Amino acid sequence: MILSGFLLWGCGRKGAEDPIAVIVKPDFFQLPVGGEVQFSAEVFGTLDKAVQWEQKGAGGSISPSGLYKAPLKVTPCVVSTAPPVTPPLATIQAKSVADPAAVGNGSAGTTVVRECPGEELRSDMRSLVIGGYTVRQGQTIDMNGDNVLDLISLSKAENAVAFFLGLGRGDGSFTTMNQVPPVTVLEPVAVAVADFITENEFTADAAIACVAACAQGRPNIVLIQGRTQADFSIASGPDLVLPSGKVPILLAAGRFHGDVEARNSDLVVGTEDGSVVLFLQNRGAGTFTQTTPITVGKPVQFEVADFNQDIFLDLAVVREGAPDVLILLGNGVDGFSSPVSVPMPAQPTSIDVGDFNADEIPDLAAAFSSRKTVLISIGKGDGTFQDRPPIVLNSEPESIVVEDVNLDRIQPTPQIKGNPRHDIGVSLPNRGEIYVLFGDGEGNMIGNWAYKTGVAPRSLRAGFFSGSQSPTGFQTVSLVYINEDLPKPKFFLVNNSNVSP
Repeated sequence: MILSGFLLWGCGRKGAEDPIAVIVKPDFFQLPVGGEVQFSAEVFGTLDKAVQWEQKGAGGSISPSGLYKAPLKVTPCVVSTAPPVTPPLATIQAKSVADPAAVGNGSAGTTVVRECPGEELRSDMRSLVIGGYTVRQGQTIDMNGDNVLDLISLSKAENAVAFFLGLGRGDGSFTTMNQVPPVTVLEPVAVAVADFITENEFTADAAIACVAACAQGRPNIVLIQGRTQADFSIASGPDLVLPSGKVPILLAAGRFHGDVEARNSDLVVGTEDGSVVLFLQNRGAGTFTQTTPITVGKPVQFEVADFNQDIFLDLAVVREGAPDVLILLGNGVDGFSSPVSVPMPAQPTSIDVGDFNADEIPDLAAAFSSRKTVLISIGKGDGTFQDRPPIVLNSEPESIVVEDVNLDRIQPTPQIKGNPRHDIGVSLPNRGEIYVLFGDGEGNMIGNWAYKTGVAPRSLRAGFFSGSQSPTGFQTVSLVYINEDLPKPKFFLVNNSNVSP
C-alpha cells in the first residue's frame, strides 16, 4: 500500500506548492515575409500539457497548434543610403491551460524580401556558377578581388564564358556582359572556381572544360585567371591534359592535396566515359600532376567536403542511373581511396552539402524529382550517413541549395565554434516557385517559405552577394534563379535581409 501511494504521488504534481512552468521552442526564429514556423511548448509541473497560443506585436498570426505565419509585405527593389533598421519582433506566448498565469515566451522576426532583376543571358545559358567563395564572414575570394561574389555562365552555342561581377550594393546588382566582355572559348561545357594560378592578386580563377580544344593549340581544359582589373582571358598555362579519348563533362575544385592552409587548389574532372580524374597542384611550381583515372559511372554532379573528418577533402558523386551518392574519400596524397556508397531511394536530381545538426560534420541534402521529396542524410563523421524521414513536397524539385536563408546563424565565440543552422531551398519549376525549408540547428526542419516566381525557376543558387562593404553586408542572402520565359533568359535575385534600409 505504501508503494501504491508512492506511485500515485509520483505520477501527479510533486506538491501544490510546485509551480507550473512553460518553455517555448524555438525561443527565437526569423522568417521571410509569408513564411511559417512551428512553435512547440513543454509544460512542467502538471499532467495537463495543453496550452493556448497568443501572438503580440509586429503582425503575423498564430494558429491554435502554434504554427506562426509571418506577415506578408512586398518591399521594392531599391538601393538606399539610409542606416539599416532591424524590423520589430513578434512576441509568441504559450499559456498553460491548467494555470493561465504560467506563460512561456518566444519571439519571431520578419525579414525583408526583395526580388531584383539581374542581367540578360545568351540564348543557351541555362545554368549559373558562383564566381567565388567565402573564406570566413567578411572575406570573400572572387574573380576581380573586390570582396563581392560574382556569377559565371557558359554559352556552348556562342563559344563564350560570361562573367557577371557583383557590385556589392544593397540590391545585389551586377555588371553587364557589355562592360565585361565574355571570353571566347570553344564549346565550353563546365566550369569550376578556385585559386588555381599562383600570383600575388588575391582573386579566384576559373577552370573551363570544353568539348574539344578550348582554343587553337590548347587542350580541352584551360584556366582563366582572376584579375583585379577584370581583363579576363585564357591563361598562358598550365595546360591540363586528359588521357587520350576522355571528354570532360563536369568539374569540381578543392584542396585535395591535404594542405588545408595553402591557397592553391586542385581540380577534379568527370568524363563522358564515367571516369574521375584528379589534377593535383604542385605548390609554387604552377603545374599539376594527374592521378590515375577512377571509373565510377557517368557523373551528373560533384560536391566537395571532408565527410570523414580526416582533414582531407572527399568527393560526393551523383551518377547517371545510380540510386545512391558515391563518396570518394580523399587520402591527401595521390587521390581517392575507399569509396563509400550512400544508398538513396532513387537517383538524386540534385544534392548539396550543409551542417543541419550543428556538429560541424558535413551532411547531405538530396532532391528527388521522381518522388517529389527531399532527403536529409546526417553525416556520422566516417563517410557514412543516417537518413532522416523524407520530406514530401507538392511538386517535382529540380535544383537544391543549402544556405542560411533566414539569417539566424549563431556568431562564433571562443566557446561556441558556430552553428550555421542551415536551411534548404529547392526550385519547383512546375509550380513557378522557390520553396525553402528552415532548420532549427538540431537536424529538424520546423519552418517553410514558398516564394512565387511566376515562372519556372532554373539553376537555383544561393550566396551573400551584397558584400561586406554594402549597407546590409552579410545580413542579406540571395537566392538566384534563371527565368527562361523571357525572349532572352535573364537571372533574378530574391534578396532576403534581416535589416530594412
